[in-house]
Amino acid sequence: MPAITIGAHLKYNDGIAEINRNLGGLLNQIGYNRDWGAEFTITASKTFLIYGHPLILSVTGRATDASNLGYTGYSGKYEFSAEGNAVFGITDWLFAAFEYRQKINQYDTVSAGGRELIGAENDWWTIGLAAIVSPHVTVTAGYGHLGTVLNTRENTAWAAAVKYEF
Repeated sequence: MPAITIGAHLKYNDGIAEINRNLGGLLNQIGYNRDWGAEFTITASKTFLIYGHPLILSVTGRATDASNLGYTGYSGKYEFSAEGNAVFGITDWLFAAFEYRQKINQYDTVSAGGRELIGAENDWWTIGLAAIVSPHVTVTAGYGHLGTVLNTRENTAWAAAVKYEF
C-alpha cells in the first residue's frame, strides 16, 4: 500500500499586483485575478526494492489556479495538474532522481508586433544526483528544464548544493 499525503499550500506574491498596475492592467485582461492562491495536493508514494536498491516513486495530483507556479499571480480558476518523480539508489550513498511537473495555462497569450510576449506555459522536468557524504553532509547536483515562463524561450538551469545537518 502506498503512503498517501494530502496537502494545502497557501501562496502570496507580493510584487505581481504592482507589475500588473505598471502594465496598465494587462494581466487582468489575460486572466490575472489576485496576488494569492491556495493549492491542494494529494500524493501517493511507494518504495520498491530492485536487486536490493531502493526505487521510490511518487505521483501527485494538484488543484491550482497559479500562473507560472504563482510567479505571475493567480487566476481564481482552478484546474487539475499531475506530477511525478522517481529516485533510485544506485549505491548506498549515491542516488539519481527525475521529476516531471505539468504546468497549466491559466492566462491567455499576448502578442505584439508579430512576437509572442507572453506565451503558453509548458511542462517542466529535472534530473539530478545526490551523494550522501556522511550522516551530516549531502551533496546534490542537477539540471532543470523549467518550461516557458512568460516568453517563448526555454528556461533551463544547473544547480548544485551542499547541505550540512546537525
